[in-house]
Amino acid sequence: MSVLTDKNRLVKDELIPVYRVDDRTVAKLTDPHRVAEAEALRLVRAKTSIPVPEVYAAYTDTKTNRGVILMEYIEGQVLRDSYARSTAPSSVLFDGTYCEDPVFCAELGGFGPYKTEAEFNEGLIRAMNLSQKNTWVDHATRLVRALPKHKIVLTHADFSPRNILIRGDKVVAILDWEMAGFYPAYWEYIKAMYHPDWQSGWIKNGAVEKILRPYHLEHAVLLHMQEIVF
Repeated sequence: MSVLTDKNRLVKDELIPVYRVDDRTVAKLTDPHRVAEAEALRLVRAKTSIPVPEVYAAYTDTKTNRGVILMEYIEGQVLRDSYARSTAPSSVLFDGTYCEDPVFCAELGGFGPYKTEAEFNEGLIRAMNLSQKNTWVDHATRLVRALPKHKIVLTHADFSPRNILIRGDKVVAILDWEMAGFYPAYWEYIKAMYHPDWQSGWIKNGAVEKILRPYHLEHAVLLHMQEIVF
C-alpha cells in the first residue's frame, strides 16, 4: 500500500479523510466504531441495486486506533461540485430505489438501538430533555408521541450532493454510509433536509422531493427537536 499523504487525499475539506491508494483502491480512515460502515456497504451491494463501492477490507489499526476501510475507487464527480460550478446535469438518472432506514446518529450520543418505533420516539424525547427542560420541550414531546407509525427501513441518513458521485448524467455511486441504519421511513427525508444550503440548485430545483418521498408532517415536528437539540 502506498503512503497516505495529503498529496493523495481525495477531498481536502472533509473531516474524515479518504486517500487514493492505487488505481482501484481508496482507504477511508475513521473512528473505530464507524468501521461498521463497511457492513452497511456490503448489505446495500448484496440486497439492492443502489450503486456503492465494493469493500475489500475493514479493520481497526491497533497502532493508531483508527478504523480503516479499503474499498473500490470509482471515477466520477461529486454532485455538489457540479452545482458549485453550475455544471450539474439538468436530469440526473437515479435508479428509482428509495434509499430509506434503529440506531441513532453519533451526534445524538449514540442512543439505541431500538426494538420499536415507539422506543425510537422516546429516544428523540430523551435527547431533547438532555439538552433542555422547559415547556417547549414538553410541547415537542407531545408532537413526537402523536406521530403516525412507519415502516422501519434501511436509511443512508446523510443523503446530499456531497455523497452522490456522478459521471455524465448517471449516478455511479452513493458514498459515505457511516450514519446508515434502520430507521422509520421518514428519517431519510428529514435528514436530507437538515440545514441544507437553501440557495443551492439541489434545493431550488426540488431534487430531494423528486428522489425521496417527502414527509412534510414529520419534518415539521422534527424541526422542533432539531432546534432544541442542536
